[in-house]
Amino acid sequence: MNHLVTCDCCGNEFYVMVRERVIDKEADNVIQTYIRCPVCHHEYTISYVNDTVRRLQRIQRDIRMSDNENPRYVEVQYNINKKRIKQEMENLKNKYSLKD
Repeated sequence: MNHLVTCDCCGNEFYVMVRERVIDKEADNVIQTYIRCPVCHHEYTISYVNDTVRRLQRIQRDIRMSDNENPRYVEVQYNINKKRIKQEMENLKNKYSLKD
């Protein structure tokens, strides 16, 4: 599905094309996901993820797909993991968005 967006810098309308790049291999393989305006080349960061976030996301998928007989336990584990992912991604954003 193509999403049409408008660049805040130049006003150009363009379809989203998500890009990724490794920005720090030494620090847990940090990957920046972003979009770029094709006219003025302004970049908009969508997220930063590292090996820790990817591991937590895999755990999150496993929790969601589990057949545990206790739905409350699954919900609690899911929410705990969700908070851990959010915190880790926020830490990465604070660390790497200053370099943009």
